[in-house]
Amino acid sequence: MKHSSENSAKIGKPRVVAQQYLREQSPIVVAHLTEGCSTCAAGLEIFQRNDTPDASRKAVLELFERELFAMLQASGNAVHALHSALAGVATIQPERAAD
Repeated sequence: MKHSSENSAKIGKPRVVAQQYLREQSPIVVAHLTEGCSTCAAGLEIFQRNDTPDASRKAVLELFERELFAMLQASGNAVHALHSALAGVATIQPERAAD
């Protein structure tokens, strides 16, 4: 029988690897955003709007994080993962996000 700390380490490892990809590729991500990607800008807009209800903002943030880490684990490319995750949240209507 495996020790519980061994099991929890395996569960958390993909997220740690994804976070490492983000850290390592952060200059590339910043360059991508600086270039003015319209898809990413549209996705980021929901986090900047003052009229987005807190529940909606939280739901969108959770969706964004799930998508971002899933894409990072699949591809290892932070720009691709960010672009895909922000494209997903860009299509959400703020008032419907918490539904």
